[in-house]
Amino acid sequence: MDLFSSFTDRIYAVDWRGIYNTVVIVVSIIDAVLVALFLYVLRLFGKLDSVKSENGTAADVSPIPVEKEVSENWERIRELINSKNPSDWNMAIIQADALLDDALVHLGYAGDTMGDRLKIVDPVQLPSVERVWSAHRLRNTIVHDPMVEHTRETVINALRAYQDAFRELGVLKEEI
Repeated sequence: MDLFSSFTDRIYAVDWRGIYNTVVIVVSIIDAVLVALFLYVLRLFGKLDSVKSENGTAADVSPIPVEKEVSENWERIRELINSKNPSDWNMAIIQADALLDDALVHLGYAGDTMGDRLKIVDPVQLPSVERVWSAHRLRNTIVHDPMVEHTRETVINALRAYQDAFRELGVLKEEI
């Protein structure tokens, strides 16, 4: 019984009000620092709209021409198809599909998805549209079932469809 009463005496002897006040002060300081940091980040975010060049004028932000984007990315796609690894071939198809989708967006084709944009493409302007649909279906198969291996010939035929589409759209001059 003596042990219990000495324990309770110690508990009651602690200045709990002082500890509470100290915790409130520390939490308030941390809160103030976090609010100041938040306001600083908001201020930096607001400055993103007014990017200045080195001479103090507003910097011109010009998108990369679609022809340059396609040719640079097409080189990487060619490297992937020349690999001996079938997963690189799959990646080449996925990247080619995304690149064509991006090119169609840059060229002003509307739609939420690549399929929507392909539906409104004029077959006169893009004679390879049916082959591109086939390549796009292959891309969907790869994405939804990545364990299925496709032959190199199948992948090359799909990439040729993408290549022909890029040429017909006037954004690529190279060959596989």
